[in-house]
Amino acid sequence: MPSTNYSRRTLLAAGGTCLVAVAGCTGTDDTTTEFETDEGPADPSELGDDVDALIVRAADADPFVYPDADAAADDDDDHFQLRSTFHVIDDGDADDLVLETTDEDERRIGTFLEETAFDTESIVVDQRTIEDCYERQFLGATASADSVRLEYCQTLKDPTTPCEADRKLMETVFVRLGRPYDEAPTSRGSSESMTCPETVLADDGGANRSGPYTQENRSQRVPEAGR
Repeated sequence: MPSTNYSRRTLLAAGGTCLVAVAGCTGTDDTTTEFETDEGPADPSELGDDVDALIVRAADADPFVYPDADAAADDDDDHFQLRSTFHVIDDGDADDLVLETTDEDERRIGTFLEETAFDTESIVVDQRTIEDCYERQFLGATASADSVRLEYCQTLKDPTTPCEADRKLMETVFVRLGRPYDEAPTSRGSSESMTCPETVLADDGGANRSGPYTQENRSQRVPEAGR
């Protein structure tokens, strides 16, 4: 199960690229998909500075990360939609996580958790599917006292990378926020565009890849107040 581990410290400007369902470029899709769960006002004066992310992709479309054993035992699809995004705010939450993945990815996830200082940081876990011929790019996050919003875009895989059109796979994104929480935020949202900024595409030329999906250390600064 491939995974991506990077952080971003450069605010990315909007850009565009051609995307189609298989490798190649025959059209343009500027669609932005919004995912909201409990819309609420964010306080821009309380945005975090830095964010790190680990992306792990499964070999199928089934969920593989759960907040606890009860959630793992519940196979109701509707219930999964309600918990597809959740927060890890302390060591107890981290210990409760159930990982149904490979030993290698479990090790990578465990390392990411261990490197989190929960007295000053917290983690958002976001699970969502992606088509096999695409790669998800994490752009950044904003966090306030009771709200977190994640930003993504998608790019086609390299034309030489084998993939199966219309095949959906599950990805889990672990986002480390530069702020702690005593209680998990009740407002969560995300947006995902099928067009990535040109700076992301230029930075994704393959030099930092050790596998079909793996990107090494990158950085982005989360937007600050007034920006």
